[in-house]
Amino acid sequence: MTYYRTKITLDVLSEEPIPETQDLGSILEDCDTGPYVLADLDMNTFELTKEEVGKALVAAGSDETFFGEES
Repeated sequence: MTYYRTKITLDVLSEEPIPETQDLGSILEDCDTGPYVLADLDMNTFELTKEEVGKALVAAGSDETFFGEES
């Protein structure tokens, strides 16, 4: 089985720093309707092996069996 890791990078323009506590959903909403402008969106997807996804899951604080089998 193939697994995937997707890295999403947003460039947001604003008049004030975006608070570190602001969640991604509200940042995107503010880009759509509020005081921010989404200047750029970049998305890269990488294939991971079973071993790589297992290590990535543990590094993310999850269990390596998150996808239903031991990685």
